[in-house]
Amino acid sequence: MKKCQVLNLGLIDFQKALDIQRDIFRNKHADEVMDTLIFAEHLPVYTSGRAADAASLIKGQLPKGVDLLKIDRGGSITYHGPGQLMIYPVISLPKDMNIKGYINNLEHMVSRAMAVYGVQVERGEIAGSWVAGEKLASIGIKVSSAITMHGMALNVNCDLKYFEPIRACGLKSKAISMQDILGYEVEMDDVIDLIVLNFGKVFNYQMTLAKEGDTDERHTDAHSLKD
Repeated sequence: MKKCQVLNLGLIDFQKALDIQRDIFRNKHADEVMDTLIFAEHLPVYTSGRAADAASLIKGQLPKGVDLLKIDRGGSITYHGPGQLMIYPVISLPKDMNIKGYINNLEHMVSRAMAVYGVQVERGEIAGSWVAGEKLASIGIKVSSAITMHGMALNVNCDLKYFEPIRACGLKSKAISMQDILGYEVEMDDVIDLIVLNFGKVFNYQMTLAKEGDTDERHTDAHSLKD
């Protein structure tokens, strides 16, 4: 069974995390690093993907001090911040898996993880994870030479007021969080463990911890998986 290393960057500035992700992406293209599943939470920021006309998607004034960054992922405008789990797979896709199949697997991974909490996740017309028509997780990816980067944003305990000034992912639908659904603050480490478990099952990986020095000297916060 192929291996995938797990790297948790914790709460980190979006640009710094993107630089780390791009380093791993470049090294993956050079076949110098194994497949890597990156987790992070970000300081408040808005990002817009290749499909976004950001100006037309801003409904109100953005909060003071929160940047809007244009990045090279698919999708439209969205918000990232503390309490939202970012899931960034930097992996080589199997030869028999196309981009649609990859996105389906990401959605299935989240669906399996949320089932542990009794949350029924649906698929919508637009990629992502939905609960009763409200968006729990968004997907925006980049694939180059069958290697992936960017990924998913799962609303765990995040402050949803930051979604109010934008039409997230170009939609009129409302964002929702696990905390909203369940009525209590969810342990982020528990969610990470479930994502790791189900990522391994859905993509057929043996999941391992990233060792310091395997990727970059800045990668020092690898998450310790529970037995």
